[in-house]
Amino acid sequence: MALLVYIVDILIASNDPQAVADLKVVLDKKFKLKDLGSLKYFLCLEVSRSEKGISLCQRKYALEIINDVGMLGCKPMKTPMEVYLRLNNDDGKLLPDAVSWKSKKQNTVSRSTAEAKYRAIAIAMCE
Repeated sequence: MALLVYIVDILIASNDPQAVADLKVVLDKKFKLKDLGSLKYFLCLEVSRSEKGISLCQRKYALEIINDVGMLGCKPMKTPMEVYLRLNNDDGKLLPDAVSWKSKKQNTVSRSTAEAKYRAIAIAMCE
């Protein structure tokens, strides 16, 4: 059995349905639980089951991001670099004013209100 907890969401995975049912009863006595049934989405991952196994996909999440930036109607473009290009540290010249991606990226991106509230509380506690 596996138990994954993320802020206010709990994911229970097991091959034994009775063990899952027993765990839900125990957890429901301590906490108020709402069983959402079979897993469909978790942490921006779309989960689908078939006879071959479980498939994870981020299509919905990617489409939400593309829609948020107003590019949903854009047409795809070929990659503007060689497809099988091999890069290494010894080729080319270094840029004089190179700025790292790490210094430019945003530190926190919250995709849910629960995550945003959790981060706000954590930041406030640190201050």
